[in-house]
Amino acid sequence: MYITSTTEPRTVVDYEFVCHSGYAFMHTIDEDLGDTVAFGPTPLTVTLYLAEKASITDPEIAIPAEEITVFLTHVVTMHKRPRIVHPTPPEQKFDLRKVIVSKSVN
Repeated sequence: MYITSTTEPRTVVDYEFVCHSGYAFMHTIDEDLGDTVAFGPTPLTVTLYLAEKASITDPEIAIPAEEITVFLTHVVTMHKRPRIVHPTPPEQKFDLRKVIVSKSVN
């Protein structure tokens, strides 16, 4: 998830899907950044629309938008967990970026 420069806490929703095979995957939906979830057009699908976002390591690079369709016939459970994301102070963002860049260069 991209660390934005908002000053107010915001709510995001984590969706976790566990398939019959045991494979589990999770996506975070941030409506403030343009992500959406659609149940349907048939009752057996969920479509996740993930908006284009800036890269965490380099905000100048964009991660393209995605559309992910999950067929619920393969899913055993689906978990929906809302959580509050608090803004990151500017000095902490700078330190995080410095660590990420130093690890990616080596």
